Amino acid sequence: MQAGLVRASKYAGYVMKDAKCCVLALRDGFDAEDRLVGIIRITKGEPEKVEMAARNDDGSCDIRARGVWWPGWQARVRIRYDADQFSLEGVASLLHRMGLSIGIGAGRPDSSDSTGQGWGLFRIVGEPEASK
Repeated sequence: MQAGLVRASKYAGYVMKDAKCCVLALRDGFDAEDRLVGIIRITKGEPEKVEMAARNDDGSCDIRARGVWWPGWQARVRIRYDADQFSLEGVASLLHRMGLSIGIGAGRPDSSDSTGQGWGLFRIVGEPEASK
């Protein structure tokens, strides 16, 4: 979530370094296996385990298991931000742009390793759905 907010700042007209220093997605807890990794809890929807082919850095193929959340999932995201640098509307714009074009997780459009699968996109509750 944090990296997506920073990346979205580029498209929202902010300096990415400013977003990195002044906007923070607060974690709800830590990963059970890697206790240094913060998580944001998904409050609606259950993941489905999916195994897919993936390309390793050396070009070889591998099978990876991923959790997939189907449309309808929800999360309550808490954001702390420096109000001297960002307005509430500015932070909402970051979330909107992140949900519209950046995404979260594997297969997102903004993936550095691929063109993405279009997964991980979202909208803010109450925001109209994007036209298709």
